[in-house]
Amino acid sequence: MLDPIRHIDPSSIKDIDSFRDIVKLLLNIVEQQSEQIEQLRQENQELKDEINRLKGEQGRPKFPKSEEPAAKDISSEKQRRKKNRRKGKKKPNIDIDRTEYCRVDESVLPADAQFKGYDDVIQQEL
Repeated sequence: MLDPIRHIDPSSIKDIDSFRDIVKLLLNIVEQQSEQIEQLRQENQELKDEINRLKGEQGRPKFPKSEEPAAKDISSEKQRRKKNRRKGKKKPNIDIDRTEYCRVDESVLPADAQFKGYDDVIQQEL
């Protein structure tokens, strides 16, 4: 299989026809090698399965190829899309028994401090 490649001399390629012949030859060789690689992969997997069976394990399962058409006939947008389910709250409703406001003395803050808003914090005692 590799003998025709060994006899190719790049300096001898003068016209486009000889170049096309060489490209066809190389593509045929690549195709043969890819088929051979696929056969060897399949054989290798079969041998691995046999080794696993002899060890008492299970080989790789063989699934039948599905013959379903890829695109089903969907008549409307509602049938095609699934409805989004809303999840419930993780935090249960908490009864708030007192509210405290924490004030900060402005003289303690730096001169360039800016008010960004309030943060609500819920504190639970166990």
